[in-house]
Amino acid sequence: MHLLYSPDAVRAAEAPMLAACEAAGNPDQLMRQAAYGLAVHIARAVTNRPALPEPTVAGPETLAALTKPAPSMPGAGFQLRGALIVGLIGPGNNGGDGLYALAELSGRGARCVAVMVADRWHERAAAAAAAAGVEVVKHHKREAAQGSGATKHNEVLQHLACADVIVDAVLGIGAKGGMSIPGWDADAQTWAVHGETLDALVVAADCPSGLNTQTGNADEMVPLADITVTFGALKRGLVAGAAREKTGDIYLVEIGLQPPQDTHLMPRLVTPTDAESELLVPRPGDHKYSRGVLGMVAGSPAYPGAAVLCATAAAAIGTHDAGRGGIGMLVTAGRGAAGQAVVQALPEVVNIDRAELASPAGSAESASNGWPAVTSKVNAWVVGPGLGEEPEDLEPALAVMRGTQGPVIVDASALAVWEPSIAARTDTDAGAEVSTKVHVLTPHAREFLALVNRLGIDAADPAEDPVSAARDLAAAVGAVVLLKGSATVVAAPSGVTFLAASAAATLARAGSGDKLAGVLGAMLATHAARASARGEELSPERIAHLCAAAAVVHGMKHSAA
Repeated sequence: MHLLYSPDAVRAAEAPMLAACEAAGNPDQLMRQAAYGLAVHIARAVTNRPALPEPTVAGPETLAALTKPAPSMPGAGFQLRGALIVGLIGPGNNGGDGLYALAELSGRGARCVAVMVADRWHERAAAAAAAAGVEVVKHHKREAAQGSGATKHNEVLQHLACADVIVDAVLGIGAKGGMSIPGWDADAQTWAVHGETLDALVVAADCPSGLNTQTGNADEMVPLADITVTFGALKRGLVAGAAREKTGDIYLVEIGLQPPQDTHLMPRLVTPTDAESELLVPRPGDHKYSRGVLGMVAGSPAYPGAAVLCATAAAAIGTHDAGRGGIGMLVTAGRGAAGQAVVQALPEVVNIDRAELASPAGSAESASNGWPAVTSKVNAWVVGPGLGEEPEDLEPALAVMRGTQGPVIVDASALAVWEPSIAARTDTDAGAEVSTKVHVLTPHAREFLALVNRLGIDAADPAEDPVSAARDLAAAVGAVVLLKGSATVVAAPSGVTFLAASAAATLARAGSGDKLAGVLGAMLATHAARASARGEELSPERIAHLCAAAAVVHGMKHSAA
């Protein structure tokens, strides 16, 4: 897993190192170290000798390429010597990173041009670039106001039109909105000169200029990158929200930053390797119950396909790779065509009549005592996919949410009837409601807004700050919240948060959520069974981690399906 830093956390981690460099008489040591890493990544991307390693965080196009032959990276496969590399240089340290990188690349034989887009720049880095033979072109408002402004502008556009590589080093991690950048067509959302799309490889230094690295928010002025080379630590805003559309593949250059002493509430990115490690290996003494039993209230006569998608996705985990992650048994509570369709797709399923789960008068606990005996073996439930709005389908879902003590995935239609009181009881000593069950709410952005509006909860906008939005809702209702998106955010009520960023854009289609619910259920059922055998329960924080791992598994396995 990778810790995800806020801009303030990065600055705090850098501060003692910068002070030590200053005291040693080498104030730009960290900047030069970061710039060297940037130059190496550019050189490897250009020449493919050696090829770039796997990215720290794969971008959407790379993830989509896992399902088809990967296209050639723009600008890849030629000599570095003589290649035209144009750096767009801003006024701060980000511009300094770019200038020192251009100096390194010029020393390797590339033809490098630094376009100064502001009326000030990092003087020491600019001097180093000039000494290394980097051509410097001033392109800012003060120059434009002079007679040579139009000439300089045309010169810059000509450089960009011919560039093999464009380095975006205009704005760094402190920015919260973009600015006008030569070559970036904000209306068309592409790099272009005089309407002609540029073929250059675009590399962002630390982050695409103007991206909010706290929230992931990005306006139309933030340019796209094929590669983002980030320094010191992964920034939380690089992998959340709209950032996923801007950064391309992300590569981390380590510069020796030390994490803070307290990382408990720092978001964590769950990687594919992390997620695979959570798929439990069957043990020699296991049987179908000890491996984990998943219960499911999904589908309806109107939407039978949702039940099939959810069930088959759950059952598919563990069918390969020596059964890793596979459940031992699947119990579905069907009605009409939905129940029949699941049994036809998966003959091993135990299907019960959904009406048998409806709550009679009395407590939820007593109601569950009257359920079919097989339900007592269930370790985790999924409720909601494809249920629709009919009482015959929603009432059993509500009964499961009220009557079971194990983890419950609350998805789709079930979100519209879920209430915080369902997962709570009254503490007779304190006289207050306390959470006794772990429910996992799985809204996408629109469902999230509908849920918080219905419950009267003040939460951040998921489109602008998905991490804060998920945390706000989780804390308010005492449930784990899995906020779906291009990067999925999972937050426990305590604020412990995980991100999953391993899904391609191809998952944006009908049925993906149903499959995700099944994978989530399988992950929780297998782990809940193991925990129960030890006399333990899964904590909300552990459930949040497992749900993020399941979201990664879902992304990796179903992006092509």
